[in-house]
Amino acid sequence: MTAPRSLVRQSLEIVGLGPERMTSALGGAELFGTAGILNSLELVQFIAALSEHSRVDTFELMDSFESEAGNIFRNVDALCAFLDRRAVVALEG
Repeated sequence: MTAPRSLVRQSLEIVGLGPERMTSALGGAELFGTAGILNSLELVQFIAALSEHSRVDTFELMDSFESEAGNIFRNVDALCAFLDRRAVVALEG
């Protein structure tokens, strides 16, 4: 599996983030929420692209969005931590 940060970057590029928003996102800005980089439509596109690139089921990402402590879409670091945990579980299973 490709490194989580690279997967997230690729998925953000697919959404069409410009250089400033990409830098903000990768620098730790909130991805989704009241001060988030992504609007609702971009979030849906991002989740679809991330699911395709990471091979994590879209519904698993959505379930994690709603139930994961601290919300995995809080920022890139939180999302990468989720993808790392998910990769460990996949290797163990």
